[in-house]
Amino acid sequence: MSRMFDRFAREQLATGTITLNHGLEIVEVLGYSGLDFICIDMMVTSLDWSEVAQMVLAAKRYEVTPWVRLSAYPWGDGEMDAALPAQVLRAFGLGAECVLASVNTARQVARLHDPLANPHRRFYIRQGGEGRTEAQRRIDAAEPELRVVPIIESTSALKHIDEILEVPGLRMIYLGMGDLTKALGHSGDDRHPDVREVLGQIVGKARSRGVVVCANALGYKYGVDLSELITDSVESLWALGVRAVLVPRPTMIIQYFYEKTLERLRDRLKGSYP
Repeated sequence: MSRMFDRFAREQLATGTITLNHGLEIVEVLGYSGLDFICIDMMVTSLDWSEVAQMVLAAKRYEVTPWVRLSAYPWGDGEMDAALPAQVLRAFGLGAECVLASVNTARQVARLHDPLANPHRRFYIRQGGEGRTEAQRRIDAAEPELRVVPIIESTSALKHIDEILEVPGLRMIYLGMGDLTKALGHSGDDRHPDVREVLGQIVGKARSRGVVVCANALGYKYGVDLSELITDSVESLWALGVRAVLVPRPTMIIQYFYEKTLERLRDRLKGSYP
């Protein structure tokens, strides 16, 4: 059982982040830092499948639950990309334990679940059969839990949330707070009363159906202590019943650090470092 699922089993908060960066090193740093899951983001990045496969394996080295977010476009009126179920299958085949995609309707969510019944999702290990060695049986028994996770981040998805939560086999949803707060008329304010009311309603409905709710903490405001802001946001989401929270991505943390450092340098070296 990887770290995020262990947290769920213990009814504890699971924390993770999303990375748009290439390379194994960033995944290893995040895993060593103590995060429970890492989302490898293919949405608007140049990451390819070979890199994703290596990053998934790097996450597993630290027992960090690997997520893969697929590229999708939920903000239009068109149908879901017909290739998405095939991409879900591929991501599971490469070792992802949670596969995310932005969709709008229950029918689209159901289609994303189709690959879970396909034996090719673990293409490099042929399970079962007679004559298995003890080592092979241990590998078979250790196959991770796999979850399709629809991302709710559009007004259309909000409109269909009741039907989405009724999809058979659905175990988890992810609320994209950046776009959701914008859709609710309070961009970037995840603690506005209107936003919290909607979140509370979604969490209540999800919990009654045994569906785990994940969300991202909104964490960048210039001039505000980032660590304190993120902590407050995570605490607020947990209090609402969100069980897995993504903290801001590494590139945002790096940007914040250098901005604050350069700001202090300018203040102390006035005239010498404009």
